[in-house]
Amino acid sequence: MASDAVPQVRIIHETDPRKYYPAIFRLAAEGRITIVGANRYSVVKDFVRTSVRTKDSLITRLRRTASDLALRLKLPFLRDEVIVIGFAPWDWRILLYGALPRKNRVVYHTSRIRWERHTTPHQYGPLTGLFQRLWIRFLRHANVQIVAVLDEVRDDIVTRFGVDARVIPHAVPDEFFEARKPSAPSTLPLRIIYVGELSEKKGVRDLLEAAPTWTSTHVTVVGDGPLRPLCEAAATQGAITLLDPIWERSRLAQVMAEHDLLVLLSKREGVWEELFGIVLTEAMAAGLGVIATDHVGPRSILHKSNLGNLFTEGDSAGVAELITRLARDPAELERFKSQHYAMADDYRINHIAAEWQSVMLGETVLQEPRSD
Repeated sequence: MASDAVPQVRIIHETDPRKYYPAIFRLAAEGRITIVGANRYSVVKDFVRTSVRTKDSLITRLRRTASDLALRLKLPFLRDEVIVIGFAPWDWRILLYGALPRKNRVVYHTSRIRWERHTTPHQYGPLTGLFQRLWIRFLRHANVQIVAVLDEVRDDIVTRFGVDARVIPHAVPDEFFEARKPSAPSTLPLRIIYVGELSEKKGVRDLLEAAPTWTSTHVTVVGDGPLRPLCEAAATQGAITLLDPIWERSRLAQVMAEHDLLVLLSKREGVWEELFGIVLTEAMAAGLGVIATDHVGPRSILHKSNLGNLFTEGDSAGVAELITRLARDPAELERFKSQHYAMADDYRINHIAAEWQSVMLGETVLQEPRSD
């Protein structure tokens, strides 16, 4: 690819590329790159998942599946592209995509904080070591650049594999900033929202149990997942409203902006913990204050604030005390929310897009860890 040519970019991700890479799509909309493909790498799993979660029409899912399958047939013939790919360590699909750096420049995007051999999602018994070696060779290839969403992710990769990574956090679409409501006197009840998967690891059970004990509050739960029946039962008690998943980002932004706080009480499950927390940055941009478990992602986003809004798992008393204090003091609530909004500027799409553009152009950037 000529140095002055518009980069030809292909995105390959487990789920919806538009959700995770709005900054890259912004570059395409402005003509700074050309997106030649946006595919899911998990063909069958994605077909089943979208039939349940997004309820897309059968025609839409069949077309997407056909496109994803066609990509696999085209893999040996791709050349001179910038291919952004994001999937978990030791995934067997390295057999399909591991050869892409030979004729293309590959940007491997990851939020994986720990790369120990036996603590990653994909394990293949005695064959795990083989896949690990293939992966390490892939990561060290001269045509592969690693982009990490957190400093901690980069640090682990540098330490383990001796290859550097560039840190670019997830971007927040403009719709969330635009949805922010003008400052106005707060009224009770305090409006709290949770958005995401309705599961144990996201702390939804803890949220449902704690919400009735919070004074002068109302909780909105948005999402779907295995704990949906529990949420439906809780919604009949009056203190909780349950909404279906909202896939349209502008609509989600509007719903968020009608609330005061977002609560994310994630719980470690096996080797999983909250590795970023996109919903936190979206809520901050929409003008909300946030409360979260002290996992690596929320900690990276919020630790500079010193607002006392990060809690250890199970600290229901601490969460309740903060919520009660904010509900009783409208001035403190407004200060709490405004400080979060100021932090959200780091995730504006224009800023993140500029960083991604330099990656697409193959620019080498010396990058210091983000300041505390």
